[in-house]
Amino acid sequence: MALCGWQTIARVLGVACILILLIGGIITVISLIPLCWGVGIYMIGVGLIVGLLEAPIIFEKIECTKSLATRFKNVKPATRAILYIGLAIFIFFCFGIASYIAAILLIACGFAYGLVWLGPRGGAIKKQQGAGGPGAAEAGEGADGSAEDKEKLIDEHRDVTMEEAKPSWAQSISDGVGAAVGKAVAAQVKGSLTGTKPPADSHA
Repeated sequence: MALCGWQTIARVLGVACILILLIGGIITVISLIPLCWGVGIYMIGVGLIVGLLEAPIIFEKIECTKSLATRFKNVKPATRAILYIGLAIFIFFCFGIASYIAAILLIACGFAYGLVWLGPRGGAIKKQQGAGGPGAAEAGEGADGSAEDKEKLIDEHRDVTMEEAKPSWAQSISDGVGAAVGKAVAAQVKGSLTGTKPPADSHA
């Protein structure tokens, strides 16, 4: 059920609690059980407290309770849930239909406000789970995969560069032949300039 639905149910239950507590309190006071007299007065007091919380517009019309009604209007749903459930416990000490109905209704109102309080928290948890769900996992895997691909490309490029830097066997041979020819030419030129013949080949 949506959050606005629980809010509406809590308000309706709160208004019903006001009527049941006030009427049930009066009925309980006029009973013949001494313990129920105190419970009846207590129920009337709880009805006034619930009225300040659920119907503050009534008390805002009264000059002496105007500031109090304005303050009670901003009470959070979690505080209302704990307060209503706590206030309902003492009402069960009087064994009567009116007191039991009032207590059960007050507890139901407290549970409704508890669900109102848990509503946005549940939505936040779902958002967090959605942010860390399969999509995020796939994105993380994609990021890891792209990083691995980049590392592989870098390694391959490094290997290719090193292979290109190494001299090939043909280049080594050509370099050796070129160096030998260069030495022979240099010796011939030097011999022609000094009048000496270059050393003959031992095989000639």
